[in-house]
Amino acid sequence: MTSTRKSAGIPLLREWGRGVMRYVSSHDPVSWSGWAITWGPVLGVIAVIFWLSSLSEPFGSEPVWFDEVIGITGHFCEFGLLALAWRWALMRQWPGLRYPVWIALALTLLLALGDEFHQNFVPGRFSDPLDVFTDLAGAVTALGFWGKVKG
Repeated sequence: MTSTRKSAGIPLLREWGRGVMRYVSSHDPVSWSGWAITWGPVLGVIAVIFWLSSLSEPFGSEPVWFDEVIGITGHFCEFGLLALAWRWALMRQWPGLRYPVWIALALTLLLALGDEFHQNFVPGRFSDPLDVFTDLAGAVTALGFWGKVKG
């Protein structure tokens, strides 16, 4: 009986996903709702990055190795997600745009540099060029993976 419920839920989830995609694609990027759908993910990821980088001790008093692993993984994933959000917004706002991946990468790098600059002013935090490299690696990996999947 449980397996029937699970298998019945998957088509419903799939149909829900199709409905969401129809809704998103039917909204003009110039309208307010279309603008929010287009640029909301970019602004949301930027807000989370800014919030996390403004915390003096983001992980509390954990062991140093834990801070390093979480910090590197966090940078990699955050900026990978940001690069995908940039690409999504650029392609949705300007469908014929040339080189959207390179533009998304450049905008992500610009924000990574700004994030490290911002951390200079947060008590207990400092800039680390390795973080910018990690941010860029996350962006390149995410965009490359997305290109392979959509390819």
